[in-house]
Amino acid sequence: MNYWHLQMNKGTLNGTDFTIDQIKDIVLRDKIIGTGEWEDRKSNQCKQFKEVIEIGDVVMVRNGVTPIALVEVIEKNIRPNKFYHNEHKIELLSLYDNNTKLNIGIYNGNYRTTLERVADKTKDTGKFIKNWHQLSQNTLTIEKRVARICWNDKGWVEPSGAIGKSNDKNSHESQFGYGHEEWLFDTSKIIDGYHYAFLEPVRKQHQAYKNNAYNIWLYSIDGETKKRYYIGEINNAIVIDDAEAKEVYNKYNERGWLDEMVEQIRLSQSNEEGLSGFLDVATDLFNVKFKATDVDFKGYNELPDSHVAYTVNRYSFNLFQDTYKVTAAPKAFAFIPPQSINNETASLSSKKVQREPKEIEIKNLHRVISDNLTKLLRKEYGNNKVTPEHPTCYGMQRIDIVVNDKGKLTFYEIKTYVSLQTSIREAFGQIMEYAHWINANNANELIIVTQSHSKINEAKDYIKHLRTLFNIPLYLQMFDVDENKLSEKF
Repeated sequence: MNYWHLQMNKGTLNGTDFTIDQIKDIVLRDKIIGTGEWEDRKSNQCKQFKEVIEIGDVVMVRNGVTPIALVEVIEKNIRPNKFYHNEHKIELLSLYDNNTKLNIGIYNGNYRTTLERVADKTKDTGKFIKNWHQLSQNTLTIEKRVARICWNDKGWVEPSGAIGKSNDKNSHESQFGYGHEEWLFDTSKIIDGYHYAFLEPVRKQHQAYKNNAYNIWLYSIDGETKKRYYIGEINNAIVIDDAEAKEVYNKYNERGWLDEMVEQIRLSQSNEEGLSGFLDVATDLFNVKFKATDVDFKGYNELPDSHVAYTVNRYSFNLFQDTYKVTAAPKAFAFIPPQSINNETASLSSKKVQREPKEIEIKNLHRVISDNLTKLLRKEYGNNKVTPEHPTCYGMQRIDIVVNDKGKLTFYEIKTYVSLQTSIREAFGQIMEYAHWINANNANELIIVTQSHSKINEAKDYIKHLRTLFNIPLYLQMFDVDENKLSEKF
């Protein structure tokens, strides 16, 4: 079986050029690929189409650098001709859509010839078609890489200051007090469904990685203690090219997001000058994109001294090996005597006090969800039945949203931490207090709302367990900002 790539806009029987939509229709409806007939002594492309292509060969149909479809030849040189001078019958394997683009990236191979057989499946053209073929057969395995990210003790939502940053005087984070990965998980900033971010290991060999998708295992080093922490994983991360990075830079600038980032740098007492002048090299600010739901944030998990991460200090984009794996399966709880636990305790006078890393909430995302969810609930229950920022009956606390449905009250508590588990942990105490302080029963239903997450089975089981064990009307829902939809209750 050989791989080929083919342009089908010319060589038609009626002499007119076909558009991408017309070519797509021919492939979909008529299940045909074809070429014209012309004198071509150098490469014999017409002869190759008629005689060299074999049944079972896989052909990528494209228009210049734009992939259209992936097909398999099932019958050669069919007659009578319908659209082209030479035609083969095909089976459609896949159309190049957003899902395909997400998994295999953008075509960056040869686009000048009408027809060409792939000689080397490891180069750009062959690798792209091979990955697409594997994806169509459900056999594609996205390469998994390891990336170190700069230290941040606020969950990589905003800059956390110079504490814990690299001590290398030549590094950007040492000179300016922050790294460009500090906003890695600020998923309040979405463009066309993607969050754009930066990874230093990708920058070093950007040209080799661009337009490819990776699953990425993340870790970080606290520069103060030298401890390594497993942070989590990003799946289906696409390395973007220079042109897309410039577009994103301009959109960030237009929307005021760059100004917001500068202000966050100032508030962290770092030097904002390091963020200026990156339009010409926008990939130094943005070089990857991913869906917010493809982030699997694990928090700050300290790695043992024996872990392979302790042998790596540089920001390298290494292939993932089994030695990086972290066992995170929950175990049955059992009491541990104090002498069996290595608690590093010391008096304030004998040991430097370390600032413990802690996630912070994505505040802008909280506001967006609150505003949009209020509008959605008002459409269902009426404007006068839905109150955001509802006062409690004590103190200055406010409930995110309260709905009055024929006298039955539902309390909504919104949390937008990167980790779903953290959002539930922080919301649970608050919503229980709002409903029951001091000895009250103020709500008929309690709902924790978070942004969309992909891995939710454990959270669903946990909420159900709490609901059953304590007989409380507690539920979990997720708000999809892109679709402006609220999920079912879990």
